[in-house]
Amino acid sequence: MVERAVAPKRPVDLLNRILESPGIVKIVQALPPPVLTRLVRHVGLEDAAEIVAMATGEQLSRVFDEDLWVGPRPGKDEIFDAGRFILWLEVLFENGLESAMEKIVRFDEDLITLALTRHILVLDMDALSVHIARRDRGDKTYLVDKVLDGALSLEFEGYLVIAKPHCGWDVISTLLIELNQADEAMLDRLLRHCARISTDYIEDNGGLYDVLTAEEMLTADLAGERQERRQKDGYVPPASAVAFLEQARSQPLAQHVAKKQWDYDTRRYFKSLNTDTAKTAAANTTAPDPVSNADRQRVLELLQDAEILESPKTQRQLPSGESHPEPMPLARAMQALREDGAAPYDQRLAEITYLANVLMAGCPLHGQRFRPVEVAEAVMATCQLGAEHVTDLCLTTVDDRDLANLTTLLVDTDMVHLFNCGWRILHERIGMPAARCLAELMRRIDDNLHCKRRRFELACRRQSLNKKIRANRPWLFVPEIDDLLGELDNDVLAQLSDLISEYPLLPPVLQRPEDNARLPVIRTDEQVAMIERFLSEMNSPAN
Repeated sequence: MVERAVAPKRPVDLLNRILESPGIVKIVQALPPPVLTRLVRHVGLEDAAEIVAMATGEQLSRVFDEDLWVGPRPGKDEIFDAGRFILWLEVLFENGLESAMEKIVRFDEDLITLALTRHILVLDMDALSVHIARRDRGDKTYLVDKVLDGALSLEFEGYLVIAKPHCGWDVISTLLIELNQADEAMLDRLLRHCARISTDYIEDNGGLYDVLTAEEMLTADLAGERQERRQKDGYVPPASAVAFLEQARSQPLAQHVAKKQWDYDTRRYFKSLNTDTAKTAAANTTAPDPVSNADRQRVLELLQDAEILESPKTQRQLPSGESHPEPMPLARAMQALREDGAAPYDQRLAEITYLANVLMAGCPLHGQRFRPVEVAEAVMATCQLGAEHVTDLCLTTVDDRDLANLTTLLVDTDMVHLFNCGWRILHERIGMPAARCLAELMRRIDDNLHCKRRRFELACRRQSLNKKIRANRPWLFVPEIDDLLGELDNDVLAQLSDLISEYPLLPPVLQRPEDNARLPVIRTDEQVAMIERFLSEMNSPAN
C-alpha cells in the first residue's frame, strides 16, 4: 500500500517537496491555470520562481487572468495591477533571460502594452521632430517640455522610451532590450501602441476627459476579453452577479414561485458553459495524459492536503455540513438523486456551481470574499430555504417521505429557482426587519439623550440608516455600526450586524449545538421564525 503524501505546514517546505518530485516539469505544465495560480499565491510569487519557470507561456497567460486583477470587494469591478506584472517579469528573469523571453513572446500584447503604459512614456521620434520644428519659442505646451529633465530613457529605432516613475525601470528596460533581440516586430507593435497612448497622456496632462482616454479604452478592452475567457471557465462577472442578486431580492416571492424562465444573464451563462464543455470534452478525447500516474498522484495529494487543489472525493459532492450531526436535507436529496442515476443531477450540480460563483463575485461575507467551503454551504442553505417555501415542507427534521418529496422536487425544479425564493426570504424577513429594529433602538436612545452633540450625531447615523433602508440596501450601513459602540449594547450590535449583512447569518445567541459554528447559515423556516421572534422581543418597549 502506497503511503499518501502529506503536505508540510510551511509553504517553503511544500515547495521543496513538490520540486523533489520526478517528472515535475510535466506535472506543472499539466496543472490547470487556477490550481497553478493558487500554488503560486500559497508559496509566494518571489519563492515560486522555479515553478513559474516550468510553466508554459499559455498557462501563465491564463494565470494572469486571475493574479493581475484585484477587486476592492465582491461586486466591484476588478482593477489591473501593473506593479504585480513587473514583479512577474522579475521572477521570470531570475531563471534566465532566454527562457523568460520564450514565454513572454506568447503573452497577450494588449496585456504587455497596458502594463508598460503605466510605467513608461513612448515618443514617436519622427512626430516629435516635426512638432519641435513647428513650435514657437515661447510655446510651453510641446511634448518635450512635458518630460522631466534627467528622466531615465532608452532609444529604439524611431522611438524614445522614458520612465514615468523610476521604480521598475530596470525590469522594463531589460524587457525591451531583450524583446528587441527576440522579436523585433513585436517590439515595434508594442512601442507604436504605447506611443499613441503616451501622446494622449502628455497632451492632456492636468486636463479632464469627457470620454475614455486611449489607456482606459485599452484597459476596458483587455478586461472584456479576460471576462469572456473567465466566463468560459464558469466565472460570473461581478456586475452580472450583483444584478442577479438584486433582482432576486427585489421581486416578490409570488413572482419567484410563478416564474418559469431564468433571467437573461443566467441563460447566457449556461448556454456558453454547455458549448465550451462540449468543445473541451471533444478535445480531451485525443489528448493523452503525458504525466506518470504515480508521480502526478503524489504531487496532487500534496496540493490537496494544502487545500490548493480540491480532493476528488469531494469535488462532485455537496457540502455535508461536517459540523452538523447529519447533512442538510437538500444535500441528502441531491445524494439520493445521484444514487438513483436521475438525469437532472448533473444539471442541478451545475446550477449550484453557478450560484456559488454568483455569491463569490457579488456578495461579501464579513466584508471579504466567500471561501469555497463557505459559499457551498451558503448556497445549499439558501436553496433549502426556498424549497421549504415552494413545497410547504418543514425541513428541520425530515422522514423518508419528506426526503422522497424533496428529491422529486429537484427533478422538476431547478436550483436557481429555489435560490431566488430563499434569497428573497433572507432579505424580506430578516435583513430589512433587523435594520428597522436597529433604527427603532436608535430612536429610543435619541429620545433619552440630553447631550445635544450626541443627539445630533445619533440623528445623523439614524438618517443614514433610514436612507439605506429606503434604498432597499440596509447592509450598506454595517460598516457604520461600529460608530454606535457606547450608545448601544455591544452584543446587540453584533447580533444585528449579523442579521443586516447582505448574506445574513444566525447570531450566536440563537445558535444551537446542531448549527454550523464555522458558518451559521439560516437554512430553515423555523430558524427564520425564531429570528423574527427575537427581533420582535428586542423591539418591544419593555426592552
